[in-house]
Amino acid sequence: MKKIILFLCMLFCLVILQAQVVITNDDIAGPGATIIQALDESPDMSIVPGPAGPNQTWDFSGLLEDELDTMKFMNPDWTPYAGFFPNANFTMQVVQDDIYLMMHRDADAFTMVGMVGTFQGMSDTTIMVWIDPPQVIADFPVEYLNTRIDTTVYEIKMSSPVPPADSIKVKITIVSQVAIDSWGILTIPMGTFDVLRVYELRTQTDSLFTLLFGQWILSQAATEVTDVYSWWTDDEAAGIYLAEMKTKSKDKGPVIQVLYLKESPTFGIEDQQLSYSAIAYPNPATSYIIIRPDHDFQGTIEVLDILGNIHTIISNTGPGEHRIDLRNMHSGLFVYRLTDNRTGRILTGRFIIR
Repeated sequence: MKKIILFLCMLFCLVILQAQVVITNDDIAGPGATIIQALDESPDMSIVPGPAGPNQTWDFSGLLEDELDTMKFMNPDWTPYAGFFPNANFTMQVVQDDIYLMMHRDADAFTMVGMVGTFQGMSDTTIMVWIDPPQVIADFPVEYLNTRIDTTVYEIKMSSPVPPADSIKVKITIVSQVAIDSWGILTIPMGTFDVLRVYELRTQTDSLFTLLFGQWILSQAATEVTDVYSWWTDDEAAGIYLAEMKTKSKDKGPVIQVLYLKESPTFGIEDQQLSYSAIAYPNPATSYIIIRPDHDFQGTIEVLDILGNIHTIISNTGPGEHRIDLRNMHSGLFVYRLTDNRTGRILTGRFIIR
């Protein structure tokens, strides 16, 4: 009997040791990485989430490539929009859609604080989206049996294309019930990995408001519930989650789509640090502002509002003081953007017009 008990104890310890995949901030690739993901929009019926629990096996080797997406990881200062998102310290650019996901990452969490881009069906102009509270992508350390509940709010405002409304507002509220419910071995076309599985019950409510006579009026609303599964590894060959699956009903399907890592990240070797700086004063400003790049700058100075509209452009300029007239501009928060003609590097800063 003692031998049987000892054997069972050893077996239990072995299971616990096998489960020690722990995801931290260090397992996410840093600035300079390029990530290529493939999307299977109609996965084979054998590709399903499967049950929760320890020591699971997922064989997704039969995933196909309906689309390829490229993401570039960078510092916010490498983008034109750093000044609008002061809390962001990391950016993910979705290259095909030219969308920037403004992130914050540290030892405690990996979150999204905003995004910038042109979104299908909304507008042909660049739209900035602030996310408050931020959307939690990962809560570190990610360990088996961890749970959390988050609420995230996206808010998008723009001019109304249809009178009599002055403006429209889209509010997206996401409630996420998250559990790290499984661990085991995942196989995708690029290889086999020890993983944790993260399950999210996502309830998303999209609300459309119109501004009429100074009042926001709810025009329509819709709610959708989706099960989202993602598989994460601490293997240095990944740098981001290995696969993400969306389904309509937990463990039964149908599977809507699977996004998965096609290959290991590649890293650029170009030094992306800025070779110049600038100061802007007075700040807050009233009728004018002076922007003074240092001696290394050669390029273009722009002033933008918070919707990304350009109000002033000074082209082919160099170091020294540049006085910009603000008398025809409304009060509020603005951004100045300096683009170096030689390197394409961008520097941004914020100022207020009273």
